[in-house]
Amino acid sequence: MSKNLPVWKAVLLTVIYQLTTIILDAPSYFIAAYRENPAGSYVILLLQLLLYVLLYGSWCLYIIRQTRFQLGYESGIKLKLIPLIFVIFMGFHLFSKPFFYLYEYIRTAGKTKFGYFPGSWEAVFTIQNIPYMLSLIIVAPLVEELFFRRFLLKGLRQKYGATAALLISSLLFCSIHWPDYNNLLPTFTMGLVAGLIYLWSEKILYSILFHFFLNSVYFYLAYSEWGGKYHLYFSKHALDPIFWLSAFAGLLLLTAGLLTFRRLMAAKHRYH
Repeated sequence: MSKNLPVWKAVLLTVIYQLTTIILDAPSYFIAAYRENPAGSYVILLLQLLLYVLLYGSWCLYIIRQTRFQLGYESGIKLKLIPLIFVIFMGFHLFSKPFFYLYEYIRTAGKTKFGYFPGSWEAVFTIQNIPYMLSLIIVAPLVEELFFRRFLLKGLRQKYGATAALLISSLLFCSIHWPDYNNLLPTFTMGLVAGLIYLWSEKILYSILFHFFLNSVYFYLAYSEWGGKYHLYFSKHALDPIFWLSAFAGLLLLTAGLLTFRRLMAAKHRYH
């Protein structure tokens, strides 16, 4: 199915994929009712973990069969490119920072007062949050990159060309983050960056690594003391000149990183 994948099939598969995530989240809504009953809470947690293995495992098998994916396709991965992928991530992180504030700014006609409410390690490192942590740091980078880049992007490219496929797959990727409006522009841009990394390298592991860096650093910044100070600083200076200056620096870093990556991949293909 990855060959000549029509848009309507890509949309339908994305809807089914999103329904999968809703099913996976369903048991977590019942955990709060078992706060005073640890045994019951553990049963629900075990059910959720089993659903993760079953449903995401099924998606991985489906994608592997549809794309005839083999680990041999990932041969030739260069460990020395890992720092470059991290540079691309850092550029994207700084460049996309304003996107998280634009919706709120437009919605309130510029009258909003930005704030930040930091989390804590104590709040997140609980038995009940194991599925959340696994999903954010491990499952999402792996399964989402296989689905949106290795499967949808590749199939759409063979029918519509690289540019159209990149835009469509990125739109579908950001659509699964609905209704978090603040996250739509960043996830669309992230889809473009991850898609370019895959198109230029034809190695999904680079895109997975980029996604892993993004989610892992997000997790650290969301719950660490240093991350709280970092977010608080940007919240206080939201849309100020220094804010846009950091975003511009991020754009330069992102562009330089991507162009360097493309040049290295082009050179590699010339000599093979």
